Amino acid sequence: MRSGTPVVLFYTESEEEKRIAEKFFINYQTRDCTGLEEEKLYSVITGKTGNSKSQKLDLRGYSFMIFHNIKSKEIPEILKHFRKVSKSNWIFATTTENNLSWTLKDLFHELVEEHENMHKYNNSSRKGRKA
Repeated sequence: MRSGTPVVLFYTESEEEKRIAEKFFINYQTRDCTGLEEEKLYSVITGKTGNSKSQKLDLRGYSFMIFHNIKSKEIPEILKHFRKVSKSNWIFATTTENNLSWTLKDLFHELVEEHENMHKYNNSSRKGRKA
């Protein structure tokens, strides 16, 4: 897998959600990241991973989908349709120059923190507007 190829990475504990993701993204290369928690994102994208040990992560019940080299205008449409077929609570992200060097474990923890902070902010903003 070359780094310029469009790739969808996913990480979920649900076998059903894994099957949904693999079937849904028939036009893209997909990669199940289970067991690759200690690997760098770039290594996972390029398929150059070592023999890392699978780690049970406390990700607060979230599943993850990371888009690499997918056109930004395509992503909202993908998300809209994927959310219709999925039952899990997914966090979606795209690769950046910065996060390509992160381990998946560190990226997932950062995404959970950002996601929950965003929801706290949005909830407090809504409460402020009602007052």
